[in-house]
Amino acid sequence: SSRSCSSPTTAAAIAARMPGVGAVTVSERRSITAAHSAHAATRWYVRGVIVIGVDGSDAAKEALQYGLHEASIRGTRVRAVHAWMRSSAIPATGPGMVAPADATPYREAAEKLLRTTVEAVAGDAADRIDRVVVESPAGPGIIANARDAELVVVGRRGLGTVRSLVIGSVSSYVVQHATCPVLVVPAPR
Repeated sequence: SSRSCSSPTTAAAIAARMPGVGAVTVSERRSITAAHSAHAATRWYVRGVIVIGVDGSDAAKEALQYGLHEASIRGTRVRAVHAWMRSSAIPATGPGMVAPADATPYREAAEKLLRTTVEAVAGDAADRIDRVVVESPAGPGIIANARDAELVVVGRRGLGTVRSLVIGSVSSYVVQHATCPVLVVPAPR
């Protein structure tokens, strides 16, 4: 479906809508996509979902809050993504090795973390948020679920003078691989 976005997506416009955040990092990739057809002229449309990386941290909660705010301005859907990986303590299989542990409790714990985080931040709006739990490293998991996103929002945990100047590995991965603008929200102080 075609839709237009009445809300500017430049870094300055996004940052201006977020009073009190301080320095934010926004990549400038555009979320407007051209759809070509042999039977019609080129149609331009804006993707209709904001993807937010959630790991339960204060930085992720802040990212979720600002992603929800941005979605309310744009009138778009929200997809909260939580990526998890099997612990290195889970044994591998093979000759002389222990049978692998059931990953179900780990997946259920990841689903619970995402559910409780979304409910804590979104309140009554939590039921309107798509929740995705993926067994993957965080960066690739977010990117894989952001192919149709118009904006990706992730938190940055930087603490202290030096760490507050750089973004983390997940934020960096998302900024480098996203096909749309990325908002990196600092952790609350």
